[in-house]
Parts: sequence; C-alpha cells; structure tokens
Amino acid sequence: MPISSPPYAALTGDLVASSRLSARQLRSVRALLEEGVEKMRGWGQDLVHRGPEFFQGDAWQLLLRQPAPALRASLFLRAVLQAASPVQTRISIGLGWVDELSANGLGSSTGEAFTLSGRGLREMKNRQWLALQLPDRVGCLSPWVRLSTAFCDVLAGEHTQRQADVLCHALHPASLTHEQIRLRLDRTVSRQTVTKSLQSLHWPVLRDALETFETTDWTDLLQPSPSSSNL
Repeated sequence: MPISSPPYAALTGDLVASSRLSARQLRSVRALLEEGVEKMRGWGQDLVHRGPEFFQGDAWQLLLRQPAPALRASLFLRAVLQAASPVQTRISIGLGWVDELSANGLGSSTGEAFTLSGRGLREMKNRQWLALQLPDRVGCLSPWVRLSTAFCDVLAGEHTQRQADVLCHALHPASLTHEQIRLRLDRTVSRQTVTKSLQSLHWPVLRDALETFETTDWTDLLQPSPSSSNL
C-alpha cells in the first residue's frame, strides 16, 4: 500500500554525452544540479523531499512532495545547466504514489512514481529532453498531458546561455516581471534583452501551460483505484 501522503513526482535524469566529461567536469555539472535544487527549495511549499541523488556516473534522481510543480522544476533544472554548462540533461517525470522510501536512497525506494519515471527515461526518443508518465488509471487525460509536456520540451529547447539564464528567472513561481528578471541578471542586460529572450521562448504559451499543469487536481486524478493497481 502507498505511504500515507499525497502523490509524489519522481524526476529521473541522465547527462547527455557524459562519457566525454572528465571527473572534474562531471563533479561541476553535478554541483550545478545541486545548486539548482537548492534554489528550488527557496520556492517554498516544502517542495523537495529528497535529492538530487547521483548514481551510475551520469544518472540522477529527485523526489518532489507533490506533482504540481514537477514540470516547472524539470524545465528549471534543464535551464540551469543550459545557462552555465555545455552539458544537457534528459528528464523523465513520473507522477504517482510511493510505497516505500528507503533509507538507502531513492534508487532503493519503491512505488509507481519511481517505476513510471524510470520507464519514461528508457523510452525517450532521440532529441527528446523531457517526458512524463502517468498511471493507466488516469485514462484519456494521460496522452494529452504527455503531449503538452512535449510542447513545453520544444518551447524550452536548445537556446543560448543568455536565454536560458533569463528562463531560469522567469520560471520562478513568484511570476517575476521583466524588470525584476533584469535586476537579477548582470547590469549589462537591458529590459529589452529580457523581453526578446522571453519572446524567443514563446514564454506566454509556456507560462500558460505551466499554470494549467499546476492548477490540475493531481491528488484526485492519481487516486489509486481499489480494484486496480495497474500503472
């Protein structure tokens, strides 16, 4: 039986072309992900439950206490790497319940959130950076959610370091204005540059998709069915 809590979001990722990295470079990329997660902790809502935890050299995993911010968090972590590193990461989101959180780490924990997240990463196609998996019981909504995730993946795809840096700040849940974003960047950045960067990202569409995702009643949608335990 799932542990007594709302459904979780498990994020499983791997670093692309990590075999080309030296041990020092790999440590640097891991540190960037850790810094990104630490910034996410500042978003409030006791969002991060555990992680990031690293394993198998280039793989990592993160567990969020609730599904709603999972898409924003995934886009943010991708942007963090794009803004400061030539290395990118694929991320698979699994939304669902957790059976056991192991003291040995997320890799030893069990539940559909972990199963779905791992499955999504294995099934990701070439040039795909972001994927999302839902339990079968969600029904006809599942393909629509996966499709909207794919659209967000395209909109927040490969961009310049400057554009990724702007996106990092735009993704803050406080809905920063263009001027507030500019003030968080270095002094050489104009408000016009911020606006152009967000336009290139089709930010209004991306923002609306995130808001729709975050206002969805995931606890109700992911409620386990008494008659079925299918993923």
